[in-house]
Amino acid sequence: MGLSNLTKRILVALIGGPAIIACVWFGGWYFFTLMLLMALFSAYEFVKFTEKKGMQPGLVLTLGSIPALF
Repeated sequence: MGLSNLTKRILVALIGGPAIIACVWFGGWYFFTLMLLMALFSAYEFVKFTEKKGMQPGLVLTLGSIPALF
C-alpha cells in the first residue's frame, strides 16, 4: 500500500522546508542552485502539462533555455 497524497505532501514539507530556509539563509551559490533547480522543475512540469493537452513545447529546448536565463 502506497502513501496517501497528504502523507507525501507532509514528508516533502518536512524535508524541503528546512532545506529551502537553509539555502536562503546561507545565500550565494546555495540560493542560486535552489532557484535554478526550482526553475528547471517548474519548466519540466510545464512541458508535461502542455504535452497532456496535445501541444509540444520541446523539453530539451525548454530545459536548455533555463540555465541560459540565469
